Amino acid sequence: MNLNKLYTKLSENLFVLHEKMFPLYLITGKENFLIDTSISALQENIYKKIKSLLSGRSLDHILLTHSHYDHTGALPFLQEKFNVSISGSKRTIELLQKEDVRVFIADMNTRFNNVLGISEKIEFPELKKLHILKEGDRIDIDENRYFEVITSPGHTKCSLSFLLMPDKILFPGDAAGVLEKNNKIKPLFLSDYSSYVISLKKLIKIEAEMLCPPHNKYIIGKEKVRDHLMQALESTIDLKDKIIRSLESGAGIEDVSESILEKEFPLPVVEGPKKAFNINLNSMVRAVDKLTKPS
Repeated sequence: MNLNKLYTKLSENLFVLHEKMFPLYLITGKENFLIDTSISALQENIYKKIKSLLSGRSLDHILLTHSHYDHTGALPFLQEKFNVSISGSKRTIELLQKEDVRVFIADMNTRFNNVLGISEKIEFPELKKLHILKEGDRIDIDENRYFEVITSPGHTKCSLSFLLMPDKILFPGDAAGVLEKNNKIKPLFLSDYSSYVISLKKLIKIEAEMLCPPHNKYIIGKEKVRDHLMQALESTIDLKDKIIRSLESGAGIEDVSESILEKEFPLPVVEGPKKAFNINLNSMVRAVDKLTKPS
């Protein structure tokens, strides 16, 4: 097995596992950490890559940026294989304990399988070894390295980001949007627009040396990271303004969502079931619509 095709070493103890649409980040030390898990369709490949990279050592922890199906799909499989602990925000952990949420995650992963031409139906059983993280928590990796936990809501209410110190490597989840094939950054303020903007500004102030998003590609260099995050902020404000203009013209939420899908998201890097795109777009339009209503 050619490991060079499986992963890239980004720093002394940080590796990116190459997966189409879903790069995953493995951090090694006295204990080994994975950030998110992507979709269930990739779980076998992810498992093989982790095993090869760790050379007999075990994966100890999975840190979740949030609860969405494309970040949690492989959780049950990896927990079964490694007996790994799972940590996320209080809301993420609460959601994962709800049967209807697990059914929804399973359904969305089944739909993603269909997009990929896979007929397998996905199940999402109960998880164990769940732990709650909060703003300011420190997670030790070894004597010299640790994660700082940063709340970054707006994409979801349950969103966290993780800062690897002292390297200043930032794992923002979807709080920093998604860079598309046309080099535009797609905003993802599904939960709350104002919170999303505040979170982005918070991440900009960190002045990270490397940005490791869960989709597309990583960004190395303080200036390049700052430029990306500033562009993400500008794209967010721009999309909000477009949505407001459409709503003020009398268009309904569904019509505005359809227009965004057609005009703003023509070249997605991240594929997925149409239901997921519809849910996301409707959520963003509703988030902006709330801004126009009297409080």
